[in-house]
Amino acid sequence: MPIAAPTTETKHSITRPRVPGWLNCELCERPASRPHRRLLRTPGPWLGALIAVLLFMPVVVWNAQHSWASVAFQGSRGLPKAFHIEWLLQDIGGQIGYLLPWIAGPLIYVLAQALMRARSDRAGWFFACLAIGPVALFALLGFWTPVLPHWPMLGWLFTFPLLGRALARLETTHGRGLRLAAGASASFLVAFLALAAAQASTGWASRLVPGLLDKDPTLDVFDWRDLKPILIARGLLAPGAIVAAPSWIDAGKVNYALGREFLVLCVSPDPREFGYLHDERQTAGRDAIIVANATRSDWLAKVKDRFEQVEPLDDVILTRAGQPAVTLRIARGVRLKLPP
Repeated sequence: MPIAAPTTETKHSITRPRVPGWLNCELCERPASRPHRRLLRTPGPWLGALIAVLLFMPVVVWNAQHSWASVAFQGSRGLPKAFHIEWLLQDIGGQIGYLLPWIAGPLIYVLAQALMRARSDRAGWFFACLAIGPVALFALLGFWTPVLPHWPMLGWLFTFPLLGRALARLETTHGRGLRLAAGASASFLVAFLALAAAQASTGWASRLVPGLLDKDPTLDVFDWRDLKPILIARGLLAPGAIVAAPSWIDAGKVNYALGREFLVLCVSPDPREFGYLHDERQTAGRDAIIVANATRSDWLAKVKDRFEQVEPLDDVILTRAGQPAVTLRIARGVRLKLPP
């Protein structure tokens, strides 16, 4: 009696063990996928890769000329410092906060579904592959180094098409509920941004809760535009004057407030971009006006080694809607010294 030839399903069950879809070797044949791998024989993907390399070449050239500074800086952020579970929890909590909890939850769900259904959902697998790299990488880094919440957002960007597809399917059965949820979410976001913008420009919440000013996050976007006329009125800003700050953040605020008329230096051991904007050898031996945010209690310790003498001057108080908002320490630095 002839033996029937094994069916595709029987052959599959004999030759391949059943494992989760995202581990199955059939990924090489289906979701990864064989028809689309033929595109590698066409010039399109290689031309796109060449364009990407050419666009990135200025970064490589600049780093080669500056001892690979940005590569070393960004790479050092991922080096193990210590194991702190709270760093991981802060990383995860920060990402959920950035995405908004009621959006982050569904994004996590659709990403997990796309990973588990890799064999049957090529489109979902494609976006899951684009998303999971940054998301997983920065989740692992969170075990041993602080991770800022916006770092893995590149990965989460690719989960939004997955969520959009899932919502489109639900719309046929839960359309009214989805519209109400979207309206509520949009209304909350608009109201929150409006209140935050009003706080940044007027400080209304700080008047209602006086203790809020010390921890007011909107002060980060409060510019120091009034600093320039105040220093000029005091006779501290003559043409060609040098202004120094003990932090690259303060230096950025000062540089924006003063414009291009004055040279702004960052005399911190970590000057960031200010370390490459000017050649400090050309300013060595000159005096400078030092400006520092009063919240930096260590500002004097940071600047005193860069000048032969530091002479404190009267503080500058910047106001917001007529109320004190930011206090700036002012000093005169005598004879700037080169960094070590």
